[in-house]
Amino acid sequence: MGPGHARFALHDVIEAVAHQVARLVGFHAVRQPMDLVAHAIKPENRERFMGAQRVAKRSHRGGLIPDLVILRFYLPSLRTYDVKTIGYSEKYYRASIPRGRKADTRAAEVPTDYETKARKMDAEYNGWPYQRGGPPGPVLALLRSLPPVTGLGVGFAGEFSREVRQFISAVAEKGAVVPKRFGCCHGSDQARGVIASFVRRAFG
Repeated sequence: MGPGHARFALHDVIEAVAHQVARLVGFHAVRQPMDLVAHAIKPENRERFMGAQRVAKRSHRGGLIPDLVILRFYLPSLRTYDVKTIGYSEKYYRASIPRGRKADTRAAEVPTDYETKARKMDAEYNGWPYQRGGPPGPVLALLRSLPPVTGLGVGFAGEFSREVRQFISAVAEKGAVVPKRFGCCHGSDQARGVIASFVRRAFG
């Protein structure tokens, strides 16, 4: 574990691929924005908050930094993604979780993970009482006003979550608007298939 080790390296490669293919088809994609919730932090604490975000980005720990944000994603106007790579662990690779569902299980945990982080940030930087199930502070309220963060889960055995398939479909749909950019002379349907196949290979 730790920066430079296999699972973190894999995470960064997958994040880079997601960013590259999103930009390729014309999405306004931003990688690891650190200021997503900065304006919900008390002004006197923002500098300290941004310093902590920079440390979190370098260390791959803590912080409230999605791996990818796509702006103007049809409606709503913002879509956030977080890549989750799974090492071989008893938590996910146990008999009670059906084969092929490990990545789905990890991806489904992401919205709750972000809500927990938001509560902690409200407590630390806004002086808001940390209370599970209590009224939301400014950071959590802002987070809830946005579409939930989507987890892109990739498992130990190379399997990936349904959200990755949905991401691939969204990229293909966007790229198919201008099929000639991808050498597809038979229209959008052909382009969707070509782009989706390319993106699946890139993730593979």
